[in-house]
Amino acid sequence: HIKIYPNPADTYIHIEATFEIIRVDLLDLNGQRLNSINSEEIDISLLSPGLYLLQITDNRGRCHQNKLVIVE
Repeated sequence: HIKIYPNPADTYIHIEATFEIIRVDLLDLNGQRLNSINSEEIDISLLSPGLYLLQITDNRGRCHQNKLVIVE
């Protein structure tokens, strides 16, 4: 289970999961990787408003995708 909050967000997001998070990739809607993070708190303040994807890799190598809405 993954909880991403706040969503929509404007400055930071927090990720909580019932598994160990190895990496978080922030993708645009074209699938282009914008950033890779291995933190449960992510600064999104420099990103333009819009829809993004978070690809979260767990300790078993599985990928979980979630939508993220960034607002002004």
